[in-house]
Amino acid sequence: MFNDCCRGENLSTLFMDTFMSTWARQVSLASRKKVHCRCARCLDPRELGTDFGTLKCTKRPCSGWVLPLNTLKIDTSDWKCETCGKTYPFTEVATLLLTIKDEMDGYRSGFVSVVRWKVWIFTS
Repeated sequence: MFNDCCRGENLSTLFMDTFMSTWARQVSLASRKKVHCRCARCLDPRELGTDFGTLKCTKRPCSGWVLPLNTLKIDTSDWKCETCGKTYPFTEVATLLLTIKDEMDGYRSGFVSVVRWKVWIFTS
């Protein structure tokens, strides 16, 4: 059922799985729908507190959180630790994110009643 809307009102629809990171959603939207989302979650490096795409820093003894420097260019942006400032080049991040995406796609192939979270750590 559709609701009435007013002229100038923003319309939205859900194209992607909400359990995907911003990076995974943006890459998929760009390739499949030719769309670059600018919703609040996609623009927030911490994804509105979900931290779905947040990675752990490998610099010891840091262990801070690594976030994209530019969420508007998440498909090319380098990432940086918010604690120690170590920068990770996008090519390194992309390799890790693709590995994570492949594993998460495996979880989505069937119904999973309990999700076991893993801490993803960069390997240098």
